[in-house]
Amino acid sequence: MSTTRPDTNPWVFSTRELPRRPAASAEASKVFEHVLAQLLFESRYEPAAGYCREYQIHWAAPPEACAQLAQDPQAFLAASGALAPVRGALARYRLGRQLEEAERRQASGAAPRPDRPLSPPAFISFQCYMEGAGARRTARPFALDGETFSADDLFVKAAEQRGLHIDRYSHVAELLAPNFRYGALLSEAGIDVSSGEGMPEAFVGKDFLLSRVHSLASLDIFLEPEWIAKREDLLEVYPYHLHLKNYVHLFRSHYLRERGRL
Repeated sequence: MSTTRPDTNPWVFSTRELPRRPAASAEASKVFEHVLAQLLFESRYEPAAGYCREYQIHWAAPPEACAQLAQDPQAFLAASGALAPVRGALARYRLGRQLEEAERRQASGAAPRPDRPLSPPAFISFQCYMEGAGARRTARPFALDGETFSADDLFVKAAEQRGLHIDRYSHVAELLAPNFRYGALLSEAGIDVSSGEGMPEAFVGKDFLLSRVHSLASLDIFLEPEWIAKREDLLEVYPYHLHLKNYVHLFRSHYLRERGRL
């Protein structure tokens, strides 16, 4: 992962009781950490999709990191300290397959057990995430120890101003699960009200605001953040958790279908 942080140590981050949203003034690297932790690890809503030790983040990587990885994976991973963990995971995978095969031979004549095919790219993946002027995604296939992987570049446009950072959720989700999409049909608010149409007019004045606060639940901030981002007073009472819970649930369900774990 490439951001403005200077350190290159593996990622260490506490995911217990995260704030509902990243701080408005947080640096890009802190926003990335926060969003990643909410999507994968934060356990207030449902079981985590993985363990922190299963993920390594290397900060301040060069923009051409994934190109270098695809060109010479063994040298690149060795230099970054990731080669040993990758090979360790491959060794556990191969041992598990050998044990499964031996168990099948011993149980000849018994009813076959359902088997979920699991290939190394399902539990080992490589991504490079960069924020800058442009936006693009590139996949570079490469081979390592007889297995085929892909080094995936994701360049996203840097945030023009600090704020809710809502767009970072879709960027990080795309990095981890390229086919994941979130839209009005998936919103808990419902397709007819998820955009918050008419909401600004309801909060023009300052009289009887409490009587209208409950209607904020019908605004899905992950679909329509622009208006409420300018209302710090309403952000203080917005039921952020309602739509965050739905977003996390949908993402983890999709992610676990695409990705496996040993």
